[in-house]
Amino acid sequence: MSSRSLLVVLAGSLIAASAAHADTINIAGNPIGSPNFPNGQGNYTGTLTFTALSVSTGTLAVSLTNTSPGGDGFLTGFVMLNNDDWSHVSVSLAGSPQISNTNFQNTGVEGAGSFGDFRGGAALSGNFLGNGNPGNGVAVGGTITATFNISGTGVGSMSASDFVTPINGNAQFVVRFRGFADGGSDQVPGVPTPGTAMLAGLGALVATQRRRAQR
Repeated sequence: MSSRSLLVVLAGSLIAASAAHADTINIAGNPIGSPNFPNGQGNYTGTLTFTALSVSTGTLAVSLTNTSPGGDGFLTGFVMLNNDDWSHVSVSLAGSPQISNTNFQNTGVEGAGSFGDFRGGAALSGNFLGNGNPGNGVAVGGTITATFNISGTGVGSMSASDFVTPINGNAQFVVRFRGFADGGSDQVPGVPTPGTAMLAGLGALVATQRRRAQR
């Protein structure tokens, strides 16, 4: 093989390596981060796994468990990536969340009240703030899983933490609860659980080469 051909092969391998990675983080709700819902009725734990497929595409696997402390209320939707920070990225639900007796659908770009607009997510009837029977959501102790297709400039350089770590005070992941016994609802931003980030795929070597997506 000529030196020129070798350089081409090596360059292609480096490009592929910089894009090919996967990582998982644990997340939890931050009830005190919801200024319009000071009672903190809703809460959750979960995991986010981001897998880069190319320099501009990837998938995000989401798993959320309703841990609302009062024992009532239903998880009825969630959105991710604040539009002010990630307007160049697209989010779309791949298939259906894997839980029975629900009608979670793709939200598309969706507003989340005082938290702003988000690039996408899943919710009952595709409406994060919406109406309908909250009892069709996820009850306390229940878990919902879903996978999203992520695309846009720099997506291959993203990590799971980008989907939940606040940027300039903007929440990046917000979960909606409705159907509490008192008729109330809640919106709870998420935060990474300290010390739970786990590198997979190409491991720490790729992580050191990772560049954040352009903003």
